[in-house]
Amino acid sequence: MNKLTRYVPDTDLRMGYDGLNKKTPLSNLGKGEFVAFVNRDRNKIKLCTSNDVVLYHRMTRGNKIDPRVIMFLPRYLNGAKINYDDAMREVMKKEFPKWFKVK
Repeated sequence: MNKLTRYVPDTDLRMGYDGLNKKTPLSNLGKGEFVAFVNRDRNKIKLCTSNDVVLYHRMTRGNKIDPRVIMFLPRYLNGAKINYDDAMREVMKKEFPKWFKVK
């Protein structure tokens, strides 16, 4: 299962993989482990593995990435796309469990 091992906020995402690797070492990540880099405006995110950037996601204009959602993003990674809405739903289930109980 994919899991987030680190979250690095306020990152200049113009850096490629090598620049991000210098900022936060990535080579020690195991299979299915990710590091999330988010820019200062919190409207862009890069998910990196031990050898590549696997996802670059830009929010629609005016929206920001909720920090609570970041830990769930690797679970909703499908190839080169992320299902941000499902990750947000996961946060909502965790924050407000009584609203999501099945009767």
